[in-house]
Amino acid sequence: MFVMLLPAFMRLRVSTSSQKLGLGLYLTGLLIYFASWAVLIVFPQCAWSTSEIGFMAPAYTPIVWLAGIGLIGTELLFLRVRFKPWIYWTLSALFIVFHNLHVITVFSRGILTVAVTARQATTFNDGLTGSRRNTRQTR
Repeated sequence: MFVMLLPAFMRLRVSTSSQKLGLGLYLTGLLIYFASWAVLIVFPQCAWSTSEIGFMAPAYTPIVWLAGIGLIGTELLFLRVRFKPWIYWTLSALFIVFHNLHVITVFSRGILTVAVTARQATTFNDGLTGSRRNTRQTR
């Protein structure tokens, strides 16, 4: 969460060529990020949304716009020290790693839940079919 709040306390500028690149990365990253969510929301049952890479897209795509913020930042407002992009990039990378580990865990639990639920439904249906057969046979 710190990575999301830190830009509120950074001076952001777009005057140098690297800062312009940062703005481009930020805007492109936001577009990709929102598109990844849109696919999951609009087409939740499509192959992309149900695949691990598609399900995880909103977790790994922020790295693009976070990299852009790192290039745009010039200083921390509350410390009045020169901003070093590598510090923000390191914090962003740590956030992305842990966020993706969490999403992988959620995805794998979801797959297991679906598999167990499907197996239970099959067992339940087989049990119903079997009990109906037994009822018919006793008559």
